[in-house]
Amino acid sequence: MASYFYGATALTGGGFGALDAIDGNDISDGDGAIVIDAASNKTYYYTCNSSSGATESSPFIISPDTNAGTKRWILTKTVHDGMTHENTFVVDPNESDQGIAGDGRSI
Repeated sequence: MASYFYGATALTGGGFGALDAIDGNDISDGDGAIVIDAASNKTYYYTCNSSSGATESSPFIISPDTNAGTKRWILTKTVHDGMTHENTFVVDPNESDQGIAGDGRSI
């Protein structure tokens, strides 16, 4: 199956241009997304995990507002003012202690 790539200008809010406004029925495991947030001067990179089911926790985990099921956008990288944060992000829906390994959610 082909992977698709999506663009957004906001993480949440459900409005036009928000990552969480992308219908869960339209995304598949391994799809990618980039969110360019001009207001915060940050760029976020996400990968869709279709079996995650994790609780939404912006910016680390974004859940589609419509037809989410267990699909979640998982943060993989953040760029801020020219600095890049590569994230090793492990999501276990059975754990409430989710974060970026090694940096304690310091984005």
